[in-house]
Amino acid sequence: MRGAGLILLLFLSTGLLHYSRWALPEREVLPAVMRLQPLLSTVAVADNQDSYRLYQFSDGSKLIDVIKLTDDVPREKKFPESLHDQPLHSGEIVKVTKIEGNFFQFERSWLSARYRILLQIPLHPDRMTPLDWETLPGIGPKLAAAIEVDRQKNGDFGEFSALKRVKGIGPKKLEAWQEYFMLKNSQEKK
Repeated sequence: MRGAGLILLLFLSTGLLHYSRWALPEREVLPAVMRLQPLLSTVAVADNQDSYRLYQFSDGSKLIDVIKLTDDVPREKKFPESLHDQPLHSGEIVKVTKIEGNFFQFERSWLSARYRILLQIPLHPDRMTPLDWETLPGIGPKLAAAIEVDRQKNGDFGEFSALKRVKGIGPKKLEAWQEYFMLKNSQEKK
């Protein structure tokens, strides 16, 4: 009797498993990296402890839009017109520091290539440090230094394809790195 009950329980469990596969749709597997909206600029706002909060802005947003998000800046504060004209770029870090009284200091820099890749923000060859270059596959300290020396000697690359002017970078390496860089580098301002 005990064996028959165990067999019946096994039979019912197997039937339920097969029925659930047929009746219930499969769950979508979520990616390991959060996908951000591609038509928005992703900007990090840094506080005094250099921790970041990420925000997404529509293209065409200005620096003043980020400044208004910071906790230390009073909403009624008036800012110079020059801040209203400065565009945002995806991958930027904006740090707003209260100096004293009602005065603020604004600093702009770039997230490291590692973070930009993780956030799916395309890289730009003129916004990279030697450490950023070493993040890419096939680049060690020597090639990273050669890229930096070339940029210092010959000026900015302007676009991804101009990297081929660096000794040691050929079509295969460019093809391997293409997915990390924006395709319209020449159209975007630095």
